[in-house]
Amino acid sequence: VHGKNLIADFRNWNAESLYFFDNNRNILELIARRDLNNPATRPFDPGSLLSVSEMGIVTHNVEEECRSLKETMQLYYFSRHPPLKDFAAMGDDQGLFIVVTVKRNWYPTEITSDFFNFRIVFNQNEQEFVYESVKL
Repeated sequence: VHGKNLIADFRNWNAESLYFFDNNRNILELIARRDLNNPATRPFDPGSLLSVSEMGIVTHNVEEECRSLKETMQLYYFSRHPPLKDFAAMGDDQGLFIVVTVKRNWYPTEITSDFFNFRIVFNQNEQEFVYESVKL
């Protein structure tokens, strides 16, 4: 970010990411997850995007939010990253919720996390779930 491309190598996640801003200054990440075994044979273009892989959830209490995701949506901690007090990843290589405390810097920037409204519909264990975040 900050006017230059940054490719991050997440060796323990077996993935590489490229970060950039959209026109509303949201931080976006293109992530290549090597364990998904979905190589491309053509040059990258918008049709190469496969899914929304991660969504950030901002909370006052990461452990409590993760407990709720487990109980209500059958999500578990991502096996490649142990939960921390201010950061946890819930899900798997197909899709993750990145749960962080409010005012924590979003990698790789100095931009702090905050509450914003969003709604996401996803499938887990052949069941549809809806997660809604409402700005407090």
